[in-house]
Amino acid sequence: MPRLLWLHGQFIPARKYQETLLLPLLSNLPDNKWEVTYLQSPRPCADPPPDIIGRMFPDIQPGEMAEWINSQAKSDGSKEYLGLSESLAFLQNYLRDQPRFDVIAGHSNGALVTSVLALYMEREDDSWDLPKEKHPAGIACFNAPNSYETETTLAPLVNDGKPMIQMPSIHVFGGPTDHTYEGSQKLARIHHHPSSCRTMEHSAGHWFPTDKDNPVYPAIVKALQDMVSK
Repeated sequence: MPRLLWLHGQFIPARKYQETLLLPLLSNLPDNKWEVTYLQSPRPCADPPPDIIGRMFPDIQPGEMAEWINSQAKSDGSKEYLGLSESLAFLQNYLRDQPRFDVIAGHSNGALVTSVLALYMEREDDSWDLPKEKHPAGIACFNAPNSYETETTLAPLVNDGKPMIQMPSIHVFGGPTDHTYEGSQKLARIHHHPSSCRTMEHSAGHWFPTDKDNPVYPAIVKALQDMVSK
């Protein structure tokens, strides 16, 4: 049975994906024969939630809101991802202690960190020692908020002339109404490789289509199945 690790978005607890948000996608998997683990970040949100979070998820308690990183703009136009090293260390330790996940996927804030995980797995940075046998077959990024060509720590790793991230990847965009639309496309270009990067789009904005018959879901499922069958 394929195993998928899910990394939540900023402000949205892992349990909400299990209870509602991912159900339309999971219902498209053949006989639901995937084992999904919903991992909660230990890092509390540094910013107050936007009003839409309270409207969409009135039962979320402040203590449940977490984030993997917090993107801060700097005066020179670059970004800094606060909490990046702590989240990477937490995830590395978690992955080391678990049976291998076939796919690591994330939404929004979690999608960005999912991409960074793939970057570090391929670069074999001195601070990264996760055994290769624990690396996933691929990753899936849903509505990533931005890319990292200008991020203080990561920009040198993707602007140094070396090949882009080669790990098989799926990138799902929420259409022009999604505030992360441009950032998601930029992130996909860091992963772009004709034989290993799949992109697809729906029109539900930053969230997931609630209709399980939305055509994007069979496309995502096929890409996931192809990823783990190789």
